Amino acid sequence: MTAKLQLERVWKRYGTFTALQETSLDLREGEFLTLLGPSGSGKTTILMMVAGLVLPDGGRIAIDGRDATRDPPFRRDIGMVFQSYALFPHMTVADNIAFPLRMRRQREAHVQAEVKRVLELVQLPHVADRMPRQLSGGQQQRIALARCIVYRPGIILMDEPLGALDKKLRDQLQIEIKRLHRQLGTTMLYVTDAQVVTLTMSDRVCLMNHGCIEQIGTPADLYFRPRSVFAADFLGDSNLLEGNILQRSTSETLVDCPGLGGRVLAASGDAAGAGPCRILVRPESMVLAAAAAPVEAGCNAVAAVVRDVIFTGNVTRTTVESAGGTLLSVAGLTHEAGLSLPPGAAVQVRWRPAQTVLLPAPR
Repeated sequence: MTAKLQLERVWKRYGTFTALQETSLDLREGEFLTLLGPSGSGKTTILMMVAGLVLPDGGRIAIDGRDATRDPPFRRDIGMVFQSYALFPHMTVADNIAFPLRMRRQREAHVQAEVKRVLELVQLPHVADRMPRQLSGGQQQRIALARCIVYRPGIILMDEPLGALDKKLRDQLQIEIKRLHRQLGTTMLYVTDAQVVTLTMSDRVCLMNHGCIEQIGTPADLYFRPRSVFAADFLGDSNLLEGNILQRSTSETLVDCPGLGGRVLAASGDAAGAGPCRILVRPESMVLAAAAAPVEAGCNAVAAVVRDVIFTGNVTRTTVESAGGTLLSVAGLTHEAGLSLPPGAAVQVRWRPAQTVLLPAPR
């Protein structure tokens, strides 16, 4: 797939603070790439550099193979959607959307046709004559998106565009943005610290930490195959425990895990041949069974005691304390038998070795 955007060893420092360490990143033609990370991780610095609003202290930015490192924003063929909508309050919806076309001195007949086209795309043709204050937050954000796509930029940058909306509107607009992405085929670079948005919309995710890339891959790669404790802990719920590798083969690794009160099997990963490590087991990978129930060969089983059961509707989250004194989170689809587990009940926690991810111990 062709690289639409290339960052080659770009970096940025403000005084003694390094906002972005030397970083290289490619954004493919038609791709939806999300920059994910906590505050101060460098994701917004990358976005501002791509937009031309911040100049890197070193490195190169290329758009369509052309060096754009020093180009002003208006020469980069880029559109941007902000969290704050940034609509002109004194203009109608139609005039807001038409603004970038009129600035480009397009013919008025073309302007009117394009405004109508994008209002249909965002499914708001009936609000053309309204003022922004007459729209809901979700409608305003869709109009901001329409204003961005009306002049067909090669790359669309989104800086936390759903951050000001309530959960229901966020869920709706996630689907809407993904639909538009598929329909238009536009290259999109999205910045957020929200995990759910990342998993829902992204083709690939670039996880940032302390000004550098921690891991990049598909949402499934980061969720099921994290390469570090930070990646495992940041994306999704996790049971993270300290361990010591005792023995390993090409397929499985035997790990001593005092926090679980014994030894467990893990799928062999990239951890060292022996010595300290961390293991990750997602709560939904674990299941509860009766304390005396027979264990299937090759399955991990840990004795535990129920401490709390939280019913959230379709999912029940159970907190148990293992024989090693560690609290574990177990999540599964709700059934009445699970709801009847009282605090203090003895159970087994089971999961398969393939669902145990080996991680290097933090340095």
